[in-house]
Amino acid sequence: MRSAAALGHDTHVILKQFYLNCLAHASYIVADEESGAAAVVDPQRDVDQYLTFAADHNLRITHVFLTHFHADFIAGHLELRDRVGATICLGRKAIAEYDFKPVGDGSVIDLGSVSIEALETPGHTVESISLLVHDRSSAPGSALPAPVAVLTGDTLFVGDVGRPDLRASLGWSATELGAMLYDSVHGKLLTLPDSTKVYPAHGAGSLCGKAISRETVSTIGDQRRVNYALQPMTKERFIELVTADQPDAPAWADFWRGPPFVVYGHTPRREIYKLKWSLGIDTGCVLGGRLTAYVLPEKRFIQVKARQRYWP
Repeated sequence: MRSAAALGHDTHVILKQFYLNCLAHASYIVADEESGAAAVVDPQRDVDQYLTFAADHNLRITHVFLTHFHADFIAGHLELRDRVGATICLGRKAIAEYDFKPVGDGSVIDLGSVSIEALETPGHTVESISLLVHDRSSAPGSALPAPVAVLTGDTLFVGDVGRPDLRASLGWSATELGAMLYDSVHGKLLTLPDSTKVYPAHGAGSLCGKAISRETVSTIGDQRRVNYALQPMTKERFIELVTADQPDAPAWADFWRGPPFVVYGHTPRREIYKLKWSLGIDTGCVLGGRLTAYVLPEKRFIQVKARQRYWP
């Protein structure tokens, strides 16, 4: 899908959403149609779809962004780095065991006439960022024009905001993160033009919010009107609202305590289901004959990867 159709005006921006229903997860390719440079944002574990899209549209993937560390699925940023040499970009407050380019307020990645500007938006997690997409071809010059879109990760959803109560295992209280979230949403995202398209990382069914809409795309203006968390209010009232009536924290919330337990596997679908049953996994997502990632009863993660043995 060309973003010219999605964004409603002539532009060099390509913005494609990839939506995985079983995880209610949205990932993206942002690219400059003229230069061919592209970035993948919040990739799923299965990266072949991004490589196929890039090949079909004569794009080269130069960067891969995580808007925050994901605990409800295993991301494909490391595989994209290894397969196409993409530079991994994380929020400035991120800590990782691999090399990455830290980005935050003021950081701009140029893909040609399309630029991606990072915006630090902590609250759901402390390292969370949002990504502003600018089309310089519409306003040549040194200053960035108004953004045509913002990829909000788990900071802002359609109809909701990211829940701030999932980092207790790292010592962050819901009140502390809720205060950060207020500043991110009311102090930063709500200052964007109403016409700015909003592309979040999750839709309805995700436990990262409590009232997420089935819609996966919106605008700042629409959210300003209908999103309960974006109405005018004090920081104290905001914290009360976003911390109240949240569902129980899912088992994967403890993922942030340490690295995932990884089990490697082999492609036949029947073998993957057999592995799921033997480990007591009653939920999960099988794509192309492989389980992408899911939580064991002991709050460990499992990742099954094609063409490798089950046990390390």
